[in-house]
Parts: sequence; C-alpha cells; structure tokens
Amino acid sequence: LDNQIYQGQVGYDLLVAMTIAGETAPLIVNFGWLKAPTNRNQLPTVVWPESTRLTATVQLKQGNLQGFTLADDIGAEQGWPKRIQGIDLAIFSAQLAKPLQGFIGYRNEADGIATPHYQSVVMGPDKHYAYAVQWLLIGLACVVIAFFAMRRRGYENKPA
Repeated sequence: LDNQIYQGQVGYDLLVAMTIAGETAPLIVNFGWLKAPTNRNQLPTVVWPESTRLTATVQLKQGNLQGFTLADDIGAEQGWPKRIQGIDLAIFSAQLAKPLQGFIGYRNEADGIATPHYQSVVMGPDKHYAYAVQWLLIGLACVVIAFFAMRRRGYENKPA
C-alpha cells in the first residue's frame, strides 16, 4: 500500500492474502510498514519466513477500507508484488481470481517482516458521556435563550 508515513519516513504497508485454517476465502492481512527505497521504481525487499505456515494475531477491520486516494485505478500495476494506491477488496478479489473475506486483518506483533503500526480509533465511554452532557447543555442553553427572547418580546408588545 503506497504512500504510508511512519515516524516521518515514507514507505509502504505490506498487504498479503493469507489462507486461514478451515476457511476457503483468503484474508488480506496488513503486516505493517516497510521503508521505501530511495528509487521510486523499486519496491522494498521483503524478508519472508521459510515456513509455509504462519501464526499471527490480527485485529480485524470491516467497513470503509478504501480511504482517500487520487488514483483512478488503485491496483493498476501488473504482476506480483505490486504497488497499490488504496484498499479495494473487490479489485483484489478480481486480481486473485478468488473471493476474499469481507474485512482486513492488521497484524499486531512485531517481527522481522514489517513494522506494525495500526492503531484502532475507539472512543471510550467517558467520551460518550462527555458528548451527551455537552449536547444536553447546548439544548438547555437554547431553551434559556428562547425563554428570555420570548419574555423580552412580550414586554415590547405591551401597549404603553
């Protein structure tokens, strides 16, 4: 995945279609960040384990995976590995000629393959309560302003 910034350096996120034990549809797993070579025409070197079986703990994300991209065709490069501009499971599925899982996995543990950096954005209950109190106070302020505006209008409409 092209144009990924990690600790002020430009690089790529390494996405791999992995077959899960007991499943027929592969899962796209984001292994993390790889530093980009100085030459844009080269892709980073990936040091992959020799074992064909890999155990990984991943955090699953579903929903809007696309994000923002300026590219018309996010997976235009031919061959593997390829540089892509965004995540589109339908395009990946067509390129692999097989259906994929409807979500993506983000690898959590560090290893020699890539540097995991995904941070899920989760609002805790304290923030939800704070928003509820905020909207309650905004509503209360509207009621108070309306009350005083109507009261003032009542004084202005009285005959002298």
